[in-house]
Amino acid sequence: CLLFAFRKLDSGDGRLAIALSLIVCGAVSNLVDRWLRHSLVEFFMIRVGAVRLAPFNLADLVMVIGVGLLLVALARQYRPLVT
Repeated sequence: CLLFAFRKLDSGDGRLAIALSLIVCGAVSNLVDRWLRHSLVEFFMIRVGAVRLAPFNLADLVMVIGVGLLLVALARQYRPLVT
């Protein structure tokens, strides 16, 4: 699905290509980690007072950044229909 999207990108869609690349790289990294270690290695734990949020790793962070860039790229391409 994403490979098809990469082929359909125009040369001016750099932000979109970077966003999709980050999402794919993060997902592949998590898959390789699960395949080799049979688990994910979590690096970061955020605490707010006594509340601990879910742990995450670098691949998760890369995917979140990719999704953020994807939303920005799609929002910039959005043109409302004039009726």
